[in-house]
Formats: sequence, C-alpha cells, structure tokens
Amino acid sequence: MVPGQWAGGVVGARYAVERGFSYQDVPELPGTRRIKAGPDAIAMLLAMNAAIVAMLASGVGVIVDGQAFEPDVNADLERRLADLRAQGLARVAMIELVATDEPLADRQRRHQHPVGLSLYQNTLPKQAANPDLVVETSGLSATEVADIVCDWLDQEF
Repeated sequence: MVPGQWAGGVVGARYAVERGFSYQDVPELPGTRRIKAGPDAIAMLLAMNAAIVAMLASGVGVIVDGQAFEPDVNADLERRLADLRAQGLARVAMIELVATDEPLADRQRRHQHPVGLSLYQNTLPKQAANPDLVVETSGLSATEVADIVCDWLDQEF
C-alpha cells in the first residue's frame, strides 16, 4: 500500500522521515520502536479507509489487518464502518487479536520484523473502541486463532 519513496519497505526512502512512514526509537521505553506517520502517510491511511468502505459498499468482502496506530485515522475508519453498518450496506465485525509482550517480541524476532515495534504498540490504546470480539492469542497457534475467529463469524453471520 505504501509507495517505496514514503518508506514502503525501502531503507533510506526519500520522503519517509518528514512526510511518510518511519521507524523511531521510543526513548522512554528502551528496546521499543514506533512508526511515525507524517502528513503524506496520514493522507494515505485516510485514502485506504475510503477504499475499504468503497469495497464493502460494493459488496466485496474485506479483512483489514491492523490499521496504523493513529487515533484520528482509526476514528475515521470506525465512523465510516459504523455508517455502513447503520445503513445496512455491509456486515462489519471488529475483531481484536491481543497478546502479551513476550509472545509479541518472539513473533517479531522469528519473522524478522523490527523488534520492539509491537511492544510499543501494546502500550497504546486499542484501535477499536468497542470490538465485537477480543481473542487473547498469546498461547495459541495461528490455526487455533483462525478457528476461534471463523467459529465466531459463523455464529454471528
């Protein structure tokens, strides 16, 4: 979703630090990092929200995997989804997958993500104000988590 010059996986991307996305150390939480979103990054995230809503409104099923932890962007998506739900234009489920710090750090190490990113995100308010389902994933495999979510979706929808 993110073009290379705004840090879409490109080290030293031209617009990352001031305008796009960048990883930054969090001095008050040693060993953690955060994603900083500049003004172009925020615009991209809001555009992604509009695209999600347009796909849902046209009847296409969508799974959104973790928005950026930007309160205004998250509130925008929740508002848009609530509007779709209220108008009967889409069935919407907000599902929150949570884990404690230790399994998050282990998962990041195994998948070569910047270690510490999820540790910082775990200190922030949750993305969805009122999720429909919360699944604690710390001791579960990906298959077990998928089974829980799919079983819940089958019961609800």
